[in-house]
Amino acid sequence: MANRIDAGSLVCMGRRNVKGQGIVLDRVRDVNYHAEFDVCDAWQRMYNRKHPDYLFKQEENYSTLWSLRQDMTKAIREEIAKSNPKTNDDLIKHFFSYNTAFSYQKFGKKITKLKTDFSLVRWYKPPSEYSENASNWYKGKEVWHPTKLIKNL
Repeated sequence: MANRIDAGSLVCMGRRNVKGQGIVLDRVRDVNYHAEFDVCDAWQRMYNRKHPDYLFKQEENYSTLWSLRQDMTKAIREEIAKSNPKTNDDLIKHFFSYNTAFSYQKFGKKITKLKTDFSLVRWYKPPSEYSENASNWYKGKEVWHPTKLIKNL
């Protein structure tokens, strides 16, 4: 199957002006399974105000919420590392970072489906950040991306 993305696939960023070129080093289809912990439920309890176990009902100050959420994310990552040392901490960190940035919309009123399928890509030709020039930040780095954002070359 030519469209399947697995370790060893040559990929690019499909929606960028400069698509870049990299190789997939690893793919994790389900972060929850990889971590042996329900990170999606933990994320929902921190960000989804409609969740029955939402943790921050009394907090209204944004800076306090941000700090509490960062501390909780760190505690969750430490708990996962303690219970399952083979888990990639960078992946868990990127899961929380990406989903906080792109799944949490309109102050918790709308939560889109969380991304749990990630691929580790080593970039040889860096993609752009939606501009006309390639981003040097990606060059030679290994970065976790949601698999839906990358495409086979």
